[in-house]
Amino acid sequence: MITRATGFALIGAIFFTAQAHTVQAAVPPLSFEELQQNAQYIFTGKVVDIKEEIRETQALGQSVRDSFYFIKVQVQSAQKGPFEVGQVVTFTAWRPKSRPDGFAGHQGQNFIPAQGDAIRAYCKLNFGTPMSALEPNGIYKVGGKNKGKGKR
Repeated sequence: MITRATGFALIGAIFFTAQAHTVQAAVPPLSFEELQQNAQYIFTGKVVDIKEEIRETQALGQSVRDSFYFIKVQVQSAQKGPFEVGQVVTFTAWRPKSRPDGFAGHQGQNFIPAQGDAIRAYCKLNFGTPMSALEPNGIYKVGGKNKGKGKR
């Protein structure tokens, strides 16, 4: 027979275990309407430079590596934002570089463009850092398939 105290202890242990093993799943793509509403900046242009920076952190006692991209685009048109044609703007995006086996979580940006790609970007500001692409699908290749850098 389970006493009331034992029952509460059992429920607490189950709750604690469930909370300790909560994982983040991949983020579903934003709809066109969500991209339009959530973006502070929307522009099209040509990627004139892209730099990758790999950062390593610890998550749950294991090494996690992410690729951060600094993408420079020469603006060809702007739907939202104070950009002028010909202006070069920089925004950031990221995606996982390596994860421990069994590690689940946010996937960052689905598509990373290559230098020379014509793109449409949906971006937002991030507390004093350069603007960043909305995740996971805030960058689209104009006039082609979204293959870009890296694997999907």
